[in-house]
Amino acid sequence: MSNNPITRDLFSEPEFPNEVMDELDHPIKMDSKKESPLKLNRKFTKQNINPLEVIEYERRTSRIEETSRKIVFEMKNVEVPKTWSQLA
Repeated sequence: MSNNPITRDLFSEPEFPNEVMDELDHPIKMDSKKESPLKLNRKFTKQNINPLEVIEYERRTSRIEETSRKIVFEMKNVEVPKTWSQLA
């Protein structure tokens, strides 16, 4: 069978190099006490405050009608942020 990705059988098992299989069998263990090298600064939220609890919600009906007023889609009592427009 060809190794060309275009002509290879799509239903056959993929063949991975031995190095990849070894890494999958023995993953690197991270020391949980070490500080992560990735640093993220908080921008839009505050610590210990659930951002979803800060938003005011209200219940609305979402409806899509044809020009003939025939209802194509309707969902009643949808809870959405109060600040959303009718088109959101």
